[in-house]
Amino acid sequence: MDDTHIENASAILNGVRIDYYVGGSGLPPIILVHGLNSHAGSWRKNIPSLERVRQTFAVTMPVKSHPSVRLKAAWEAQLLDGLITHLGVPSATIVGHSLGGWVAMLYAAQHAERVCSLILEDTALLVDNNTREDSVDNISHRGIPVLILWGEKDTLIPLEVGKAVHSRIATSELKIYRNAGHVPHWETPDEYNAAIIDFIQREAC
Repeated sequence: MDDTHIENASAILNGVRIDYYVGGSGLPPIILVHGLNSHAGSWRKNIPSLERVRQTFAVTMPVKSHPSVRLKAAWEAQLLDGLITHLGVPSATIVGHSLGGWVAMLYAAQHAERVCSLILEDTALLVDNNTREDSVDNISHRGIPVLILWGEKDTLIPLEVGKAVHSRIATSELKIYRNAGHVPHWETPDEYNAAIIDFIQREAC
């Protein structure tokens, strides 16, 4: 990343190191959570725009094997909670892509008072347990503003999943990127960044 306003930082939480980028100013901050097998650098097309309107953090989750993706999501949600506590952030907009979207949902369901708004991008969900359903219902009942962003050409997690989540969360909006697949924030960054900025400004988040 070539923006001099963006800094590298890290935190040790219960013996686990979490690296992250931070840039910009303005509260509540935006916290970006990547998908499976990715890292904070995947947001490099987005951070320079977002940090102009809010302090922006992009987290790199530690690599660790888990028996299931569900357990990995729960573990990362705990790490996210620890990092937000470490940063002293009272409330934030959480942006999650793919598995990171599931992590963001778990965090929001458990800590709604610390989530100003939630942005879910082509979010990974499993249908063989109740965790996802409980998280979706909890978010809806808490009235958290949610923006759902989805690539119409996503063959990994089809648009139907995004539409289903949208139908379950009364406070959600759905924006579809016609020319994007699974990673709109990389494939259509200008439109993606503009949608997030518009959303957080409308929601005063």
